[in-house]
Amino acid sequence: SVATANVGGTTYIWLGGWARIVSGQLGRPASVEVTGGPVANVQLVDRGESTFGAATAGPLYDGWNGTGCTGTKGDRLLFPTLLFAGLRKSR
Repeated sequence: SVATANVGGTTYIWLGGWARIVSGQLGRPASVEVTGGPVANVQLVDRGESTFGAATAGPLYDGWNGTGCTGTKGDRLLFPTLLFAGLRKSR
């Protein structure tokens, strides 16, 4: 799943389109998940409950370093765009 934010928000719309592309072009099932936003998304990815999650720079920094609101340090592939997204490293 792709952790976004509230229905109708920018990340929900943007990642909903991205999920459709992944499903259609790669044949991999992808769906968006309504969440509490960037901090929740970093936590969901860290726990393995979502594969991708939209987040802003602050929560991503905290998640990468194990500081602040996210609580744990994780390995993530990050890429800059209008939004930031995190991917949980395979174990």
